[in-house]
Amino acid sequence: MKNQYQLCGLLSRATLFCKGNPLKADALAMIQEFFSYATPQEHLKAIDDFCTAALKDGYHWQQGSAANALFYSEQLELLLEAAYLIYIKPQKYPFKKRAVANLSVKELPVLLSAKEYQNQLLVIAQFFKQPLLHWKQLLYACTHGVLSNSSVAEEVDAAEVLGLCNELKRLVGAANCIIER
Repeated sequence: MKNQYQLCGLLSRATLFCKGNPLKADALAMIQEFFSYATPQEHLKAIDDFCTAALKDGYHWQQGSAANALFYSEQLELLLEAAYLIYIKPQKYPFKKRAVANLSVKELPVLLSAKEYQNQLLVIAQFFKQPLLHWKQLLYACTHGVLSNSSVAEEVDAAEVLGLCNELKRLVGAANCIIER
């Protein structure tokens, strides 16, 4: 595991969120902030739009101004860091297993298996088989692609971007389960 100073450098959104030591940030509050302005379904669509705009040549962000794209990138980074805080300190966030039969219509579509729906830590652990820095660099490259007239595919393999898109959607599903418990 990285030392505390290296971790604090990686957790820039958490530092801003808690105005101090990011390792003391409340991941659940960060997730609630992420969902405070959009439903899970709206986030799934926004992730698709974000990744699509990143992959296309030319400027293709259709959700308002470029500032909106930058804001959304920051929100995705906040979600990544919240999930990472849960990943490195799972004992701080005890979760009850959910019954699949209790799935409400407002939670659809679910991109998780029944086992992952019941235990969201499985999704988070799978996500962080790649280091946090990998995901953040990929997100930054996509943000550059969204905000510029070039495609992120000039810097990164398009399959990696599509992988990021799919994994972010699964993370949104897991995060939604976490705060809906």
